[in-house]
Amino acid sequence: MGLTINEFPVYDNLATIKSVYLNIRDIKLNKIEDGFEFSFWFNIKKDDNYIIGQQIVKTQSTAFINDCWKEAYDIMKAYLKEKNLIYTDKV
Repeated sequence: MGLTINEFPVYDNLATIKSVYLNIRDIKLNKIEDGFEFSFWFNIKKDDNYIIGQQIVKTQSTAFINDCWKEAYDIMKAYLKEKNLIYTDKV
């Protein structure tokens, strides 16, 4: 379950790595003082070699009631589209 990115730029776009795999881990939903927080980590790997990982945090005033996995993957798909990266959905 994840996304395969056709070409992933590294070193400030000096090089690209073909066919990398993005997966999502550690999804959390929390009640915070100002509302609700949804967070998760994404990892990008090639042949089990770690390239990058980052935590994404989203807050809103109402509770998150959608499917957490779908929400996380939708956020990542929007991020990849914003970066003009082509991916294949393996979800």
